[in-house]
Amino acid sequence: MATVGHLVTMIGVLGFYFMLLDSKIEKKTTVNLSTLVPRFNKRHNYYIGKTINFYSYRKAYGFVPCRQGRTFLNKVY
Repeated sequence: MATVGHLVTMIGVLGFYFMLLDSKIEKKTTVNLSTLVPRFNKRHNYYIGKTINFYSYRKAYGFVPCRQGRTFLNKVY
């Protein structure tokens, strides 16, 4: 039974290293833009990340009024 467990473990480890080798050969790294901590290997992916970051900041801070809006609200209320 111990030999079967060792064999299954070694097959899993071998599969893991083959997966890493395949990724290295393909050179296709995925870019996860939801966390915005990506590995940008292409300029195009970098600009996509910056655009998403810009729109997320604009959405998050879109409710903050400018100086004219604050003075108008102070006069009205």
